[in-house]
Amino acid sequence: IPVEGVLQPNTSISSSPPLNQGWINGPVTLTFNSTELPPSNNPNPPTGQLAPTVASISYQATGANIPSPASGTITGSTGAIAIPATVEGTTTITYHALDSVGTLESITTNNSADSTVSSSFPTLTFNVDLTPPAISGPTLTTTTPTLGQSVTASYSCSDGSSGVVFCGPTGSSNIGPTGNTGTLASAVNTSAPGTFTFAVNARDLAGNTAGPSSVQYTVAQGTTSTTLA
Repeated sequence: IPVEGVLQPNTSISSSPPLNQGWINGPVTLTFNSTELPPSNNPNPPTGQLAPTVASISYQATGANIPSPASGTITGSTGAIAIPATVEGTTTITYHALDSVGTLESITTNNSADSTVSSSFPTLTFNVDLTPPAISGPTLTTTTPTLGQSVTASYSCSDGSSGVVFCGPTGSSNIGPTGNTGTLASAVNTSAPGTFTFAVNARDLAGNTAGPSSVQYTVAQGTTSTTLA
């Protein structure tokens, strides 16, 4: 448990490419950056040459995608590890910094229920999703409309992992994330005669894409009637 009032290392982690709400669809590099954090109950912490400095950062990885080595110590206040993305699943990185006076980074938890205090090392958990979402459809109310006729396209998207965040033709709004969009509908353009394609694309939270899934339709010119005098 950290000593009250003592400077303690505090480590932040950045990822490249960025995680999207804890999801990724490929290899990721995690960069550790640790600094000494003044405690809130010490208004005059040591500074300058009297202040401790971060000596090292240690990490241990468990779960689906493990770096090589799976655990290690980085000398100094910053460093990076490369995480593969060979399989889908969850990976947890447990880490802590150590400073020049021997203070370990930790998280303190006060349990009000039984008045106990505990400490633990910080963790980062992320998930790998390698599977694109699935698109069902589209189907049209008719594939042979006349000029200006109202036509609707119906379709849906599903994803069993990170969840669908986009489902529809180009220009549709982001959604979700959701495991299944249910049936969605869009108006089909019938403002000009000819043969056209209505296409649906999908993307999940991890960044996997699917599509286009498409259907062709032909807009007829229509007929006009002439009344003889």
